[in-house]
Amino acid sequence: MVKKIKYSKLAIVIFLTVLIWFWADRALEEEYPIRTATIVVGRTKPELWVSFPESAIIDINEIKLSGPASVIDELKQTINNEPEKLKFILYPEQFGIDKAGEYSINVREIIESSWIKKSGLLIKECDPSKIQVKAVNLVKKNIEVQCYDKNLLPISLETPQSVSMFVPADRRLFASVILSDEERAMAIQQPIRKKPTITLSKDEIREAESFVEIKLPPQENILKPYSINNATFGYVVSDNLLNGQYIYKVTEESLREIVNIQILATPNAKDAYEAQDYQVTLKILDGDIEKTRINKSVRREVSYLLPEEFVRADEIKLTNSKVEAIFTVTPVETNENSQ
Repeated sequence: MVKKIKYSKLAIVIFLTVLIWFWADRALEEEYPIRTATIVVGRTKPELWVSFPESAIIDINEIKLSGPASVIDELKQTINNEPEKLKFILYPEQFGIDKAGEYSINVREIIESSWIKKSGLLIKECDPSKIQVKAVNLVKKNIEVQCYDKNLLPISLETPQSVSMFVPADRRLFASVILSDEERAMAIQQPIRKKPTITLSKDEIREAESFVEIKLPPQENILKPYSINNATFGYVVSDNLLNGQYIYKVTEESLREIVNIQILATPNAKDAYEAQDYQVTLKILDGDIEKTRINKSVRREVSYLLPEEFVRADEIKLTNSKVEAIFTVTPVETNENSQ
């Protein structure tokens, strides 16, 4: 005879079994430290720039979590499969950062606002416990657009361009457009549309909301990089030092640097520069005699004699840093006595 199954008793048994397993699992609570997490700033309104004082990323030394062993295991699996989940995002407005100022934010609150909260794990400790955040108001301005090739060398535009962007009120910034070789060739033929960017810091680059039209001048007017090696070097001296009684001597090391010049120019401008009697000069002053006697040498920045008509036409630019000459000015008799 088949016995009648009492489902109510079976349900109670199952419930008690699950309850026992649940509390057994709860009893196996573990701690788990995360030591590879970071915090970055999320997007905010365009008129506000929010950043960390030192860099774009804050490294979290440790997040100490605790919870059931099974949940900890799931967490480990999640992190192994999706390591990008350990990049936590600070959304400024969510933490009341909506105007200029300096803020101290609790790291635990940032972590709790993330996917970690849904896991059910308890955040016991964070190192650091707080981080500093700075907010700067930006104002909308029309700023000049500057164009560069893929090597970040400047390119002259046929028609100057500007764009409206949010920038710090106390800084003079330019908007940048970088062209690939293909875009550069196309922009010679017809205007191309590009969105400029501004660099607020090395870690913060923002794109304009609107496009600008980039048109380059004909090929023969495009600036190209040139090296002027062994440039002709001359001295500019006063009448007092032109009597043949003094020797001007530049050290070999600084002379090698002086006479190797890097320019960006049109072919005509480059030819005109090379055709000059001197490409670079050093000014010698009367007081350099005494400076040599006291300091053994003198330092002064040299002058690069770029042809003025091509400079005014924006057809020639110096691309290497200006060089300081290291030199001495000594009386002839002193030099002879030292031999």
